[in-house]
Amino acid sequence: MKKQHYLFALTVILGLVVLVPACKDDDPCATVNCQNDGICADGTCVCPDGFSGPNCEVEDPCHKANTNNEWGYDDFGGPECWNDVCCGTGCTGTNQSPINIINAVLNTSLPDLVLEQLEPTTTTIIHKGHTIEFEQEPGTFLTYGLTENGLDKQYTLGQFHFHAKSEHQMGGTHAPLEAHLVCRNVWKNEYIVLGVMIEVGASNPFLAQFVDHLPTAKGLTFVDEDLLYNAFDLLPANKSYFTYSGSLTTPPCSEVVTWMVMKNKVTATTAEIEAFSLKIPNTHRPVQPLNGRVIGEVQL
Repeated sequence: MKKQHYLFALTVILGLVVLVPACKDDDPCATVNCQNDGICADGTCVCPDGFSGPNCEVEDPCHKANTNNEWGYDDFGGPECWNDVCCGTGCTGTNQSPINIINAVLNTSLPDLVLEQLEPTTTTIIHKGHTIEFEQEPGTFLTYGLTENGLDKQYTLGQFHFHAKSEHQMGGTHAPLEAHLVCRNVWKNEYIVLGVMIEVGASNPFLAQFVDHLPTAKGLTFVDEDLLYNAFDLLPANKSYFTYSGSLTTPPCSEVVTWMVMKNKVTATTAEIEAFSLKIPNTHRPVQPLNGRVIGEVQL
């Protein structure tokens, strides 16, 4: 009888030895390779937030930006991610900038554009990663129209900065560089931004004085109290312009801007343009739908 028990036990053990490999061969996850901390369940990868694909191998281009609360222009944190990163729905409004300037309508009823700088400003240049920005001392003004009380509507120039390539297009074409002079209403949160397209040509004395002083990396600053300039010298001699209602072209994309894009471009040498553009390459937001807005043209 004891011998029979031994034979039975041996049979059970051998059966288990045979069964175990069979179970492993039937495991649906045995040949599944889940990446990026994905977990296999019943032969399918369950992916963590920000990843997809059969093996969790595809990363959402906005995931890294969302995690780091960053925005930019590259594959991670680019314009398609701006709402998710920092802006709610601000960057999907109906009056967004920049635009392609085409089919402008001549307008002779707009108020005069008056530019005034009381005295030259000292130089402070900041590399902000997504742009090179010149900080402006108080004393540079733009006057445009009247307030509800009949007073001059005055804006103060706070800073100007650059984008490469140009953000606006003219007839579907970019310029290699665009400057934005950002002027804020002294009484409320609205802006006039002067856009200047810069194309290759003769040397630009205004830009040339800064090319050897531009900060080379994000976070760096150049200050020179003896290097003085008038910011409006960056504008073309003929200040005819295109105008439309739009937004800031960077987050939060607030629709509080009257744009005045100079009709006449200014020139700079290839070296002068590249001194700026190579430090901030591809820092332009794609053009946005016009959505029925009328582009005005003012001839001066």
